[in-house]
Amino acid sequence: MEFEELNQGEPEQEPAGLGPLTWVAVAVGAVLAGVLILVFTGGDEPLDEPVPTAAALPGPSVRSDLALAFGPGQNLALGRICPAVTDGRKTLTVSFTLVNVGDLNVTLVDVKPVLPMAGLRPRGPNVAGGTCEEPGTDPPGGLLTPGDTQLITMRFRLPAECPQPYPVQARVRLRVNQMVGMTTVSVYDDLGTVDFNSCPVPG
Repeated sequence: MEFEELNQGEPEQEPAGLGPLTWVAVAVGAVLAGVLILVFTGGDEPLDEPVPTAAALPGPSVRSDLALAFGPGQNLALGRICPAVTDGRKTLTVSFTLVNVGDLNVTLVDVKPVLPMAGLRPRGPNVAGGTCEEPGTDPPGGLLTPGDTQLITMRFRLPAECPQPYPVQARVRLRVNQMVGMTTVSVYDDLGTVDFNSCPVPG
């Protein structure tokens, strides 16, 4: 038996490497492509820089001693209000305590009466110390450590008309650390609970 030999043709040759001219053409094409990208995308504009987030932005600095120095709710509060004392005709005495309710020392600089509706007239200097029944004779002021109190007494002359509608307040000047502030405390919203000769007797 004869076998027929199949002719597989000529063996395949491996492709030749790229020539120097081909490499030059590829390089020129890449350069042209880069130029076109810069022209159409605005290559002369700087790249966007990262924008800091809100968390990275510095916040305002808050001095705790400044925040504590102002406002009676922080360091200084109105304490006990003594019953008003009057002869019913000419004089009125109002006493109350100021309390250091904060954690820092407070220095009372000055205490002055405030009369939003006038009517009453201050009589003599304000005094500090003593008790509701027997006020002291020291001038208001001095150091109040945390928890300390100071009794303040203010005296007034009464007007001819009924003074019951008049409020009585006190303006307190104080210092905490190196910060000086001022606050106003309301001692009496009015004097309606006090009996005066010039006021009508409730019927």
